Amino acid sequence: MVVVGNASGEEDVSHSFNQIWFSNKQSAGFTLGGYAESNPAETGKAAREALSMLARKEIHAEIHGVYPLEKAAEALTLLEQKNTVGKLVSKV
Repeated sequence: MVVVGNASGEEDVSHSFNQIWFSNKQSAGFTLGGYAESNPAETGKAAREALSMLARKEIHAEIHGVYPLEKAAEALTLLEQKNTVGKLVSKV
């Protein structure tokens, strides 16, 4: 099991450590911010590669909406209400 985010604010999923241990399973968490602080060069390299892959259309990012700067408050409200799927893009 890998935990990579919880933007929805849903309740944590409980697991028995004994069940994980006795079944030879693993659990790991990841936060990009923490990783970037301790590995800035690797994070920058990976970010450049990911953006290149997006540009080449090898991967896809779900865009919920593109908002001009004048509508930034509207976009923030959507985020606060947990009413989005994918990324919100600010157009400046």
